[in-house]
Amino acid sequence: MRRLFLLTLSLCLSFGLLACGDTKPAAGNTSGTPAPPPPPAGGSGNQATPEPTPTPDTTPSPVPGPSSDGYQELEDFEGFTVSGRVTWKGDAPEPVMLECLKNPETCCSEVAAKPAERLLVGPQGGVGNALVYLEQVDAGKALPKARPTLDQVGCQYLPRIVIFERGKKISVKSSDEILHNVHVYDGNDTPPGGNISFAVPGKVDLKLDPGIGKTPRFYELRCDAGHNWMTGWLIAVEHPYYVLTEADGSFSLEGVPEGVYNLMVWHEGWEVVETLRGPTGLVTGYVFSDPFEMREEIIVEGEDQGGLEFSLN
Repeated sequence: MRRLFLLTLSLCLSFGLLACGDTKPAAGNTSGTPAPPPPPAGGSGNQATPEPTPTPDTTPSPVPGPSSDGYQELEDFEGFTVSGRVTWKGDAPEPVMLECLKNPETCCSEVAAKPAERLLVGPQGGVGNALVYLEQVDAGKALPKARPTLDQVGCQYLPRIVIFERGKKISVKSSDEILHNVHVYDGNDTPPGGNISFAVPGKVDLKLDPGIGKTPRFYELRCDAGHNWMTGWLIAVEHPYYVLTEADGSFSLEGVPEGVYNLMVWHEGWEVVETLRGPTGLVTGYVFSDPFEMREEIIVEGEDQGGLEFSLN
């Protein structure tokens, strides 16, 4: 009995000495490793150098939302205005008339021909419906949010030229109570948008895939339901600095950032190069001259740029 008591006492003393020699971990340190001593509050010794206060960035920040191919929409951005006019010097050429035989009650009224409406020259020589744009703008004002609409009225595309943001949908509709087939061509005879058929008035959403790029992509529209005079354009763009000239040839690009740009003028072309006919001699289509393009370098710095003029001839 005495031997058992001494053994128990010996074990208790041993464990007590071991416990007294342990260091209690600091709060938050559960590894059992002693916490490092706190850094000195002052006096001599190595001390951390305070970080310099960063200079505030006053550059306008991008606005979250739709963007195209990396274009950045800047918040509260104003910029400058670039304006001018596209003209035709001298007498305007006679309107090109295209044969109109299919669905005359809807398309042609009492006239068996329709004007091509490709070259629109006003009384003062201004050219309407020419495209004016800046090349390669990386950041600036917000892109338009409204979805553009293409209608078919009286066997004509209205508007003839539709500008839309890359990757966004276009509403395509028909107000005519006759058959229309809309084919979208991408510079060749393969329609990337397929065949959109309108047997009755209605509306569909069209989405094209123009891919990645910093230049516009042009899609030509044609109707192959016997209305071979029907042509138009869809133009996919990557930034908002695109505009069609007014009837008097004037244009205005607003909210342009400072910088050096190529100002581009594009026109779809107006001459009939070839009239295509079928075996019976009926017109099946027209081949028009290539689009017309002009380029001029401009510098936008501290003020608006106005009075620019371009002539198609």
